[in-house]
Amino acid sequence: MKKIANNFLTIVAATMLTITSYAQMASSDLPIMNDLKPIKNLPEGLDERVSIATDQPVEWLKSKYGYTGTYRLGETEYMTTYDNESHYIETYIKIDWNNSQVSSVVKSALLISFYKDYEVMGYWESSDPEVNGYYLELKDKNGKPFSVWADNEGNFYDRPYEYKMETSSGAE
Repeated sequence: MKKIANNFLTIVAATMLTITSYAQMASSDLPIMNDLKPIKNLPEGLDERVSIATDQPVEWLKSKYGYTGTYRLGETEYMTTYDNESHYIETYIKIDWNNSQVSSVVKSALLISFYKDYEVMGYWESSDPEVNGYYLELKDKNGKPFSVWADNEGNFYDRPYEYKMETSSGAE
């Protein structure tokens, strides 16, 4: 009888973790960002802000959240983000997912989240030590790419977590 009760409690706990992680992922009414598109016509001056830092080409992408420029300085890959009005948001540094520098909180949270079966294609960490923001490039079982953000507590977001959603009246 004890064995049945222990197994039952284990199943209930696992179910609660799954429901919690799914609810966390599904809490936003915005779709998971997979709408990044290469752009040719950048807002004036945006390219010069990053290009002066590197002699390597900058790859620019556009999403509903703004602009993302990725580039390399030496052996380090960077991703700089701007909002839709071309205002700087932050810069991320790419770190190999198997590197010991990867946040153990984010790794552990990913293993029990909705994304646990997704393949991590890229892991980016904020270059600002006070921000503790993370950006993950994932691929589902069908090869479809997804982007998610995480905070330092292991909470996942389908949008930049500092992104303010607008209400239907336009107020924030």
